[in-house]
Amino acid sequence: MKKHLFLGMMGAAVFFNSCSSNDENEPAEKKLLLSKVTTTYSDPIVSFLNGTLTLEYNSKGQLIKMQSKEGTSIFEYKNGKPIKSNDYNSQQQLESYSEFNYSGDQLVSNKIIYTNSENNRTHQYAYNAVGQLSSYTSCRSVNCSDPTKETYIYNGDNVSLHTLNFNGTDLKTEYSYDNKFNPYTNTDKYLKISWGRNDILSKNNCIISKSDSQYSGKDITTYNLEYNSAGFPTRTIGKSMNGEPFVQYDYEYITL
Repeated sequence: MKKHLFLGMMGAAVFFNSCSSNDENEPAEKKLLLSKVTTTYSDPIVSFLNGTLTLEYNSKGQLIKMQSKEGTSIFEYKNGKPIKSNDYNSQQQLESYSEFNYSGDQLVSNKIIYTNSENNRTHQYAYNAVGQLSSYTSCRSVNCSDPTKETYIYNGDNVSLHTLNFNGTDLKTEYSYDNKFNPYTNTDKYLKISWGRNDILSKNNCIISKSDSQYSGKDITTYNLEYNSAGFPTRTIGKSMNGEPFVQYDYEYITL
């Protein structure tokens, strides 16, 4: 459910993440936190993807709840790290829960337990030399005999190439970015890793994506963005290769 929860949505920004001052009594720099993402597709065939995702935080700025029409996720923390999420369906019935496992300061796996045990799976994470997520593997069997694997190559702080391997087929997507803050800039880094999306893992906002698959062929999408005074996007409009808009994302924030 967690992947579906993020369909249609879009790290570290020093200006918003830290406050450097010689005056210890000076209040900490306030952060903008993403509170709502509204997705609107222009094609009625995919209008079922339309909807609003809301995000709620505690006083520490930790994401504690996400809710959409598909369901709700509740997050628990220990020692500043997410350790569990409970995922409920649209009828508020527990559908699954996730356990986050760490090695030191690195998230290494996420075990997802479903009420229907046949759907149980484990997500495993690997990193490059500078600590960026380099691969994300989803296993549905104990020996991980038929995994779904995603790999990431970076240009600086942004994912420049993402490859999804499913059933032996690769879908490769290249990305170009602006120089503005990503909506998820101040979201917990471990949650961003667990979601595994290029637009969330990257520091900036995607403006061009180029995909190539043996099934779907080549596809180029461009994104036009509007920003607030702090440099965070308030709206993104995605356009297809013929220049026609097909999706719009609207973002709202809170200050903490």
